[in-house]
Amino acid sequence: MSKTIIFLTFFIFSCDFKPQSEGGIDDILIVASEQDRPLIEPYFEEIFNIKINTPQEERIFNLIWIKPWDIKKFKKYYNIILVSLAFPIDSTADVLTKKNLIASSTNEKIFIREDLYSKNQTFMSINGHDIIDFKSVIDINFEWIYGVFMEKYNNHMIDYIYSKGLNNELMNYINDEYNVSFDIQKDYIMLNKDQKNNFFWIGRGYPYRWITYYKVELVDEYSFWDTFILNTKTYMPQIEISEYYRSKEEKINMDHINIYRGIYDHEISQSGGPFFVYEFKNIKKNEIYLLSGYVNYPGNRKINLLNGIEVLFESFKF
Repeated sequence: MSKTIIFLTFFIFSCDFKPQSEGGIDDILIVASEQDRPLIEPYFEEIFNIKINTPQEERIFNLIWIKPWDIKKFKKYYNIILVSLAFPIDSTADVLTKKNLIASSTNEKIFIREDLYSKNQTFMSINGHDIIDFKSVIDINFEWIYGVFMEKYNNHMIDYIYSKGLNNELMNYINDEYNVSFDIQKDYIMLNKDQKNNFFWIGRGYPYRWITYYKVELVDEYSFWDTFILNTKTYMPQIEISEYYRSKEEKINMDHINIYRGIYDHEISQSGGPFFVYEFKNIKKNEIYLLSGYVNYPGNRKINLLNGIEVLFESFKF
């Protein structure tokens, strides 16, 4: 089966006639009939199964299943996937899918319509003759489906973070005193600093988010873990880092860096949460910059807060 994806953008005189999308940028509504859902649900659970421990497991996307006759209530959501199998026959999703295909002037099994009911909306349609045909479509487009919604999520996150404004005064201070720069949201303040030892700690109010910076020398005996634990104990003694963490190399702005993720305890508040560290290596100067993000929001979803900090870290320059 060849893979053909059609992007259709609809404009009615002006996009201003359409309302802004509703719901969360991490919510994905899946429209399916009662007959189709038991057959197709495992495939979507697998596609969107990326999880992060915060320390409880959290998925980036919330999958919300609705019946076809409820589409009018939710049609303005950011992310919608309409799914239909011709067999077993039903009179709900099949009819809705047929209307969508006709309106889109296509007979493709998977396609996207942008801004269909609201601004910044992604409306994906997937259909198959039966579950075998559907599985074939999913197998071919598995990574692409996830990538579409992840790219949209990241773009929405970036727009949201920067819509709140930046703390230019704090950014200029850090650039002048530490010779590094990155974007910082307006409501961050300096919590602690040691210019002599190249450390600073900034943060913002509830739900709490902290950012720390260390600069260390790149030597033969350098160990990320030993360095990170030593500096954390020195400058943040109320923080206890769990010995269990995972690392992954990722490409950020043309540089390959290591990103470490784990959980911590905060002694004063008797709570904790997730942390991550971006490890930037400056080979020319034999220096390493450790930029860390922490989230403390007990009992609540934290993954969007973590990703909000990571948006800022991707602007880091040295």
